Amino acid sequence: MKIIIVDSGVWISAFLKKDKYHPQGKKFLIWLNSQNYIKIVSTDYIISEILAYLRRKADPLLANDALEMMLNHEKIDVYYSNEK
Repeated sequence: MKIIIVDSGVWISAFLKKDKYHPQGKKFLIWLNSQNYIKIVSTDYIISEILAYLRRKADPLLANDALEMMLNHEKIDVYYSNEK
């Protein structure tokens, strides 16, 4: 199993259609779903940054969709900076 950390910019470009790197971001999601031995590690800070940006540049519904996907995707593990 290969474990990778993906920066917030990749996620933002994947979700935000008006981002200039959106085609590459979509390709990343397609690639991720096609891989059997990949695990993505993220943190609550990265997710918070993604959500804040999407709420500012798009709308809260897109941020909610992004959050739901990241928390429920079988290949993404979220690590929290605080147990609470």
